[in-house]
Amino acid sequence: MQKTTSKYPFLKEVIKQWPLRIRAAGLKNKQVAKLAGISECHFSQIINFKIDDPRLSTMQAVDDVLKSNGV
Repeated sequence: MQKTTSKYPFLKEVIKQWPLRIRAAGLKNKQVAKLAGISECHFSQIINFKIDDPRLSTMQAVDDVLKSNGV
């Protein structure tokens, strides 16, 4: 069973903060997606809430990229 954000609604707030954190790190969405191991299209869909339920593992990968870049 995959873990998704539907069981953790507060994680939508985390996604809302990603654009600010990405800018603060001086990165582009394309770079974050590549470093997180997901496609730019998939990342764009998540960040624009076109995918309602991204996997927690995907969210963790993005967060790891942002943390490794100081934000």
